[in-house]
Amino acid sequence: MPLPAPRTLVVRRHQLIAMCIQDETRLDSVSTAMQHRVRAHPGPAESELEPLNRKRQDRLRNHPTWRGQAELLQRVPGVGLVVAWMLIVELPELGYLKGHMAATPVGRHP
Repeated sequence: MPLPAPRTLVVRRHQLIAMCIQDETRLDSVSTAMQHRVRAHPGPAESELEPLNRKRQDRLRNHPTWRGQAELLQRVPGVGLVVAWMLIVELPELGYLKGHMAATPVGRHP
């Protein structure tokens, strides 16, 4: 079975995180005892998130260019694996453009 495209993994991860946040918000309306019971059993979004993160890590580990880019990006304070992956997928031109040209794709330069 072919691996999903990197963009597909990013979109799905965004969807799952949004679902987890919605689930957590809903818990505010139930009793504390019920909250503990619900939190003891992860929902479908949480259950799907871990395998998705493993797929992302496998993709990074097995792609020499991405792995190098991720290692370089993670040298920046505050940039971890997730942020590095997002930058690699969302801004593939990062590292190839010079000066203000790198700011244009993210809307930071006129």
